[in-house]
Amino acid sequence: MRFHIGRNVCLYPTGGDPLMNAPDLVTIGDDSCIDDASIICHLNSKGNFTLNPLIIGNRCVLRSQSRLLSGASMENYSTLLEHTLVLNGDTADQGTIWQGWTANDTTLKYHGKRVSMQIEYRRSIRNRHQSIINENYISNKYLFIYRSTQGK
Repeated sequence: MRFHIGRNVCLYPTGGDPLMNAPDLVTIGDDSCIDDASIICHLNSKGNFTLNPLIIGNRCVLRSQSRLLSGASMENYSTLLEHTLVLNGDTADQGTIWQGWTANDTTLKYHGKRVSMQIEYRRSIRNRHQSIINENYISNKYLFIYRSTQGK
């Protein structure tokens, strides 16, 4: 096996020092974001050491201090909230939100909030960029007028 990272993956945006002990067993899908989370591919249970692959689907999110253990997987669009532990062999189903130590499906509690937060964030970024563009246009326009009147 080999390490695979999809397109537009964001690894450790807050500068965490996460644990990824066997990266050659990890598969991360497109547009996923992994914050200060641990991705652990080994299991040492009663002296029996095993290495299992970890699969993180497309557009998955692992928030701060979440942990994905050996043999677990995340299907597309699934989210692990802060301080969440997904045990060996568990699967975060497509489009679900998990929280807790050990993880529980809390999708109904947070249903729709993830999407609305992303939309609001994108709108705020777009508005901020548009205001910067407008400010630059106005300042350049007045600078041009000022310079043209100084030459007379």
